[in-house]
Amino acid sequence: MSSKVRTRLIESALNLFSQWGYEAVGVQQIVAMAKVTKPSLYHYFGSKRGLIEAVFQETTQELLNELRLLEAAAVPSLPSVEPLVEAYFGFVRRNPAFYRLQLALYFAPLKSEGYKAAGKYYVIQREEVVRVLKNLLSGEEMSPVQLEWQATLLIGLINCCASAFLNGEIKLTAKVTEDTSDQFLFGTTSQNK
Repeated sequence: MSSKVRTRLIESALNLFSQWGYEAVGVQQIVAMAKVTKPSLYHYFGSKRGLIEAVFQETTQELLNELRLLEAAAVPSLPSVEPLVEAYFGFVRRNPAFYRLQLALYFAPLKSEGYKAAGKYYVIQREEVVRVLKNLLSGEEMSPVQLEWQATLLIGLINCCASAFLNGEIKLTAKVTEDTSDQFLFGTTSQNK
């Protein structure tokens, strides 16, 4: 029973946070939706912040596992970031509420509790993307600083597409994956492949 209560709390929090924002949702709303008591939330998570950290830790683990598989994969013969872009887009399609929350908290004020709770997961994701890019672009000579910058640019491009998807403006199709990868590798006006 205890894991079911914990799961209900995480699902309720994610649902409410993604709809209304972390700061706008109170503990009472979360426990009411989960159909549990406040002491249950405090027992499992200690606080609302502990709950948001659990949401991020558990949900981002899926994406991090996929990225780690890409890091360990065979080096492609030609530079390609399509597997990395598709890993992100697949994660966004499977976890739209979480990704909306992640984007919202990424742009939250730096001193806000939501950003402080979620910020370390952005760092972890970027570090993993750096390692994957190092593998996928192994033929390219890049310094660690250049790799970090490239990871930041690619995540920004992915997040732009994810935002458009979450707002119903585009679908994250194989063609969008290919185009996003090509734009990252060759620029927005390049015809090279």
